[in-house]
Amino acid sequence: MPDLTPYDKELIDYLVHFIDRERPTLIREWIENFQKIESKTYTNLPTEDVAKGSENFLDTVKDLMVEKDDQRVMAIMEGSMRSVIQRRVIQGVGLEYILKASLLHRDVLLTRLISDESYRSLPDDQKLAITNLVYHYFGLLHNGIANMTHEVAIGEIDRLRRFNENIISSVTEGIIIEDHNGVVTYANPKFASMLGYQKEELIGEHWEKVVAKDQLKLFREEASKRSLGMDGKFEGNLVTKDGTLLPVLISARPLYESGRFRGVLSVIMDVTDLRRMQNELQRSKKETERLNTELETHAKQLEQDNIKLRAILNIEPQKEQESKGEKTFVLEPGYIYMLLSQETETSFRIFEDLVKHAHPGLLVSRILPDTIRKVYSLEKTPILWLTTNKVPNQHCVTPSNIVDMSSAIINFMEKTKNGVILLEGIEYLLSQNQFRSILNLIQLLNDKIMLNKSMIVMPLDPEVIDPKELHQIMKEVRIFEDTRVKDLRRMPITHF
Repeated sequence: MPDLTPYDKELIDYLVHFIDRERPTLIREWIENFQKIESKTYTNLPTEDVAKGSENFLDTVKDLMVEKDDQRVMAIMEGSMRSVIQRRVIQGVGLEYILKASLLHRDVLLTRLISDESYRSLPDDQKLAITNLVYHYFGLLHNGIANMTHEVAIGEIDRLRRFNENIISSVTEGIIIEDHNGVVTYANPKFASMLGYQKEELIGEHWEKVVAKDQLKLFREEASKRSLGMDGKFEGNLVTKDGTLLPVLISARPLYESGRFRGVLSVIMDVTDLRRMQNELQRSKKETERLNTELETHAKQLEQDNIKLRAILNIEPQKEQESKGEKTFVLEPGYIYMLLSQETETSFRIFEDLVKHAHPGLLVSRILPDTIRKVYSLEKTPILWLTTNKVPNQHCVTPSNIVDMSSAIINFMEKTKNGVILLEGIEYLLSQNQFRSILNLIQLLNDKIMLNKSMIVMPLDPEVIDPKELHQIMKEVRIFEDTRVKDLRRMPITHF
């Protein structure tokens, strides 16, 4: 036997640990299933005797699995099984039933193994490898039992062969046996159905008949390893009877008789669904990577936009050159002053008068900033333009972005004292937002302005708002009334 690979050692360690851990349960189940053995002598054996024999049998299985030398394996079988066989023969149990008992041990072990949670969590290829190991070492045990017993008849061997073939025929993986020339001598029904053949159509044919032409080199290289005594596991494509490619996982091991290479036993697993899932997983992985890349790009762009927006909305207070003469309007700090009118000229005149008499100002407006500066000669006063446009070197904010707009206004108020803000364009904000959002904005500014001793001038056309909503706003503001505004004479800004 070839040296064990780390992979083989891992599987063997798992099986040895499993046997030790499950030993009491395995023995109990073997005793409970003795009705499967037809020999009355065997089923009538004392429970203690059967349990002791099962203990010895388990020790033999465990010892075989950790060995890699054929001679050592045979020595272990002869040393541990001879006394058991002799005792069973004395008790009147024939070879046929001893072999049946061994098969029962194997079946119970496999049944317990398949129900084990650790086994279920293993990948399919490891499950298959473990199953192969169990079949292999139990096969060695069977051979050892037969070699040590000289009572075997040709008829009993034939019955045992048919019994094993029935087991192989019932497994869910394809199994084929080929001779030393590569000619198929056995194919179970599952393998034949995988390829769309009757098993009789495959027996007597060379295995190359069902291999994809572009993979013949791979399969031939693997076949050469079997003749050297090497087990193998590899993936490849077979061809069905109708010409369809069938992806499979093949586990193959050489068969020997009297020390001579006689052929190969191969277990074939259809991995079509596994390949499909792997491909889907790969596609999902690529799609996830693409989405993550897009998300990172969007996140970086958003961060850049936020940096730019913070720079735009971080408005520094600046004072206009002071005008000579006294102020026309005097407003008490800490309040929002609302002018109920269809025109906004008065609001602009009030704002102009205050900023040109030492009050730092901020103008929030729907009107183009260049037009405002031209009409009112505002050179330094920052203007926050309510627009969906993004204009370089302008403080722009979209009308639906109430959060950033309120942040800019509050930030300005906190940087100055006795500042004045003209909030023009409430009608435009109402058209782009829910009324509750605008009312919340006014309430928030009202709370902040009380602390910062600034002033807000807010024109509003009462005809464009529901009376109930207007009443709610009026609770938060002071209504501006001044007879001096009647004497103001200047063309409204909306004419420009």
